[in-house]
Amino acid sequence: MKVFEILNLNYKGLEKVKENYEKGNTLKALEELKNYYINRKSVYGFIDNVENIVDYAKNNLEEEVQFMVSISEEVCNKEFVFNLPWEMERCHKKIIFNKEIDWNLNPFNDEEWTFMLNRHRYFFVLAESYLFTSDKRYIDTLKSLFKDWIDNNKLRKELKKTSWRTIEVGIRLKNWIKALEILLLGNEIDEELLSKILLSINDQLIYIKENSNDSKVLSNWVILEQEGAFIAETFLPELKISIAYKDETINILEDAIKLQVAEDWLHWEQSFQYHNEMVKCFFEILTIAENNNITLPIIIKKKTMDMVYGTLYTMKPNGCQSNYGDSDEESLKDIMNFGAVLFKEDIFKNYGDKKIDLNTLMTYGYKSILIFDELENKELNYNSKAFEDTGLYFMRTGFSNNDSYSMFKCGFLGSGHGHSDMLHLEVTCNGEDILVDSGRYTYSNEKEERIELKKAKSHNTSIVNGKEFTECKGSWGNTKVATPIKGLYKFKENYDFVEGGHLGYINDENSTFVNRKVIFIKPNIWILSDEFFTNYENKYNIFFNFNKDKVTLLNENKIKYEGKTLDFYLNSILKEDKDKKYKNYFTLEKNKISKDYNKIYESTRAILNLEDSKNTHATTVMYGINKESSLNTEINSIDVYDWQGKLLDKNIAEGIRIKINNLDYTVLIVHKEEDKGRKLYIVNGHRVYGRVAIIDENKKEDGLTVLAY
Repeated sequence: MKVFEILNLNYKGLEKVKENYEKGNTLKALEELKNYYINRKSVYGFIDNVENIVDYAKNNLEEEVQFMVSISEEVCNKEFVFNLPWEMERCHKKIIFNKEIDWNLNPFNDEEWTFMLNRHRYFFVLAESYLFTSDKRYIDTLKSLFKDWIDNNKLRKELKKTSWRTIEVGIRLKNWIKALEILLLGNEIDEELLSKILLSINDQLIYIKENSNDSKVLSNWVILEQEGAFIAETFLPELKISIAYKDETINILEDAIKLQVAEDWLHWEQSFQYHNEMVKCFFEILTIAENNNITLPIIIKKKTMDMVYGTLYTMKPNGCQSNYGDSDEESLKDIMNFGAVLFKEDIFKNYGDKKIDLNTLMTYGYKSILIFDELENKELNYNSKAFEDTGLYFMRTGFSNNDSYSMFKCGFLGSGHGHSDMLHLEVTCNGEDILVDSGRYTYSNEKEERIELKKAKSHNTSIVNGKEFTECKGSWGNTKVATPIKGLYKFKENYDFVEGGHLGYINDENSTFVNRKVIFIKPNIWILSDEFFTNYENKYNIFFNFNKDKVTLLNENKIKYEGKTLDFYLNSILKEDKDKKYKNYFTLEKNKISKDYNKIYESTRAILNLEDSKNTHATTVMYGINKESSLNTEINSIDVYDWQGKLLDKNIAEGIRIKINNLDYTVLIVHKEEDKGRKLYIVNGHRVYGRVAIIDENKKEDGLTVLAY
């Protein structure tokens, strides 16, 4: 029988299997093989103490357990909805198979549904639901699905783009091993099914190895594929292919994490969804290696821990990742939990949940609870963070759900998951999302939203003469990519500052260099200075995508956004032409926001329009006020003088006076160096040397802070 041909029958513990097979007692050999796997103590998966895990989950994670059980009920009825946490491409519409499952069905003209069907995460859900309920229907359904998929998905050419895509094979292997572990723990598998599963796993491992090559090493696919291979090779060391290829698998994973993760801790693809998917992959790799005393290259553990720190600094006040790039808004609390127990890191515990979640429990085992309880809560030493390599800058007051936060992008595009989002700014004020990324919604070329949500206007950035600075081609390609020009940044206790530009229009007919300065006066004031350097007359559009559609145009230079607990205002500093007519004005239009794959809603986009010649800029002051507070504001442009008392052109240096209730600030922004060289500037009676400075007028002494020289 073929199953014996793929096994190393000299592996310790298989003596009875070998003896009976060589004597021709095939049925007895199969029985001994099953007994070996059920009783073996030399290899470990993820479950360390079934009784304690089940007891903890029932008493502490009732909601999560019930959700898994509800999914299992649907699967028993051949109903499929892919809406688990961290599904890479969620599908919310239910598909019901009245007869046999069509494993290659594409019901919504979106092949991602087909891929989700064949990743088999619900196999493990069925297995764990059986653990929690002892309901045999779940385990019977699991065994039936194993048989059905294996019988109907023999490798053939037409399946290589559906159920046998290499990424699906890798993810499926992981889920099969997790489900198989529970089948073995419960003695719920017969000889025939065990043989089928082992043979299929062997075929899938061969397929991954045959399709591994150096050209793919920068793709997240490699990690997803090789993670599944490593878990299978570790859990099934008796397979000949495990012995032959496990070291190679480890080498590929080492190369991948070294190449894919920048020195600043973030994944190169510029999408938090895939950064965190890679984190979760390496969590499982490190866990099963630890459980089996397998020594991995030090760099894998180090880089994984770095990535968790990267994840932490990207966390929004609501505990989620941004829907930046091709990402959904997912909670990061479970990643902090897992990082805390895997690395025994007090800081990660502080930013996770107050108790171990179901995924951490089922992956790291009952010991995760014991480790978690022993850890202390330790805060980070600083809140704001610059990821200098990837060009992402996070400015914040803290990590609680009522803190303020901003993310600014001045970095490379990344992979096909990157969007036209150069100089994009997100704003959360006192815990409320205000300016947001528009997300991804779909990967389908057939849907107009795919390209629409990748365009610049779906991000809080600017364009020149209606042209894209980065041009998309289809779901994954580009015909033009803007080069980032990273500027200075400075993060201080009360103020944060960052600036950056790009060359997206430098070779256009009306060649223009675009630059943006962002000043954050904590906790609730932001100042944007959008600068355009050119010798031509251009039309500029600056986009502001709001989280919800409660946006009012108060006048041509002022917008109000109504949040739950606060109102947020955008106030553009007006620019006059020689006839005293305003050059800049706001307009509103509808837009679309997606925070979850296959879900989208309508919101409002504000556009600051400016038409001007030669070097120019647009300055916008943004601020949030609690609804119960009074509102008294004065926001005005004020003059700036040089050291000799000469009035400077506002395209050289600009002063802004900001009075909001009891707050009073003077801001200096130098847009361009003077031809004769810079010396002292005089703004509102203050002497300043620097390009960006803030004066707190309520302080009689030490009110000046220079943020950029």
